[in-house]
Amino acid sequence: MKLKFTRKMTYHTVISAGLVSALLTGCNTPSAIPPSSPNSSASGGTSPSTNTTNSTETGLGAGVGTSNTPVSTPSTSASTSSSGSSSAGSSTASIPSSPTNSQGSVTVVAEPAQMILYAPMVWALNTVHVTGHLSNGTTTAVMVEAVTANGGVVASDKVNTTSNGSFTANLYLPDNGPANLAFKAYGGGTAASTGVFYFNAIPLVQGTPAVFSEVRVSAQQMGTDFPVWTPTWLPQSITSTPQSQPAYSANLAAKSFTYTADIFATPRAYPINDSALNTPTPIEIAQIGGQSFASAKAAEQQMMYGLQQTFAQTLPSGTLSLGNLSGVTYTTPTPAILWHEGKWTLVVQGPVPQVNRTEAQAIVRILNQVYLPPTNGLVFVQNTTSVNNTQSAVTEVSFIQGSDLYTVGTQTGQIYNALVMAASSHRHISGVHGIS
Repeated sequence: MKLKFTRKMTYHTVISAGLVSALLTGCNTPSAIPPSSPNSSASGGTSPSTNTTNSTETGLGAGVGTSNTPVSTPSTSASTSSSGSSSAGSSTASIPSSPTNSQGSVTVVAEPAQMILYAPMVWALNTVHVTGHLSNGTTTAVMVEAVTANGGVVASDKVNTTSNGSFTANLYLPDNGPANLAFKAYGGGTAASTGVFYFNAIPLVQGTPAVFSEVRVSAQQMGTDFPVWTPTWLPQSITSTPQSQPAYSANLAAKSFTYTADIFATPRAYPINDSALNTPTPIEIAQIGGQSFASAKAAEQQMMYGLQQTFAQTLPSGTLSLGNLSGVTYTTPTPAILWHEGKWTLVVQGPVPQVNRTEAQAIVRILNQVYLPPTNGLVFVQNTTSVNNTQSAVTEVSFIQGSDLYTVGTQTGQIYNALVMAASSHRHISGVHGIS
């Protein structure tokens, strides 16, 4: 099924929220849980050179909001000096100086323990990853908390520091909508805290973002009589400045044999097909859809139709290494790379071969950790060059279940989001709320 984007849309940059560690590909069975771990992690310990307190994904294959910039003011607890005997001629000093008294002994003063917290980042659905460092030279239990403006603790995790003093905590936050939170940690006689961060927590219904639950129910009410599949994951962000559109809403069109939903980032959650979504303001995150056919063969023919038309009169021009896989390259009518992974066909097409190659290699890396449904499927990335020579990618991920065809689509380079949403998709049986 070909999704048609009918409006001019603007997309925002998001954190990749978590990756899928339990969804399976090839001939395996998909898991019923959304993405649970990212494709890169932050490490505590020493502060990196990157100076940013916002955790954002900056493009395909980018780290998932990795930021180790200290955002807390260290607290200290140990005494900074000690006294010797004045009659013996001893002196008081702090490291690194090492004075001696008249008898040749050295008075050493312990360095005070210091704790720092780094900028938090999104780890998985409604889960924030907090890292820090405690410089007390020993393994220590640390309590990490997320607190509201009035000091209420909404999530906490007790962890131990590593041998080098770093610590990591994953805090699952309440799913009752956007929140303003600070993070603090304490242990080893010292503590640290951050300023306020803004997190677009997503309301859930039976473990699925509420907007997708609304799409399922509304599609059935509009007459859709085949299983509705929707993602169980949406991109989230945690920022040091307020977010203007932290909620999600949807427009939906549905009939007995098809449904299509446009998912928007909005100032607040609106009902399905609310008039506020017809203005140019909403930012479209994705488009999802399903269509029922008479047979699996008919569904596959529809899925592959556009690809076959594109390459019908084209011969391969060579091969290209994509890491642990090889792709076939094409030069006409538009440069492209095509390869296979299990039952899936993957294509990146666009006017700039180097961009195609970079994106194809990134997709291969992502799919080492994000596992698409174990069925026949197609990933088609189409790059375009605008009048000012900027690159934009339209991504469509399609797969077949029985005789039904399902698709997730994104624009403006959000390839990672399309792959994770498709990988997290689950079936919704007609007449039964939730996922099966």
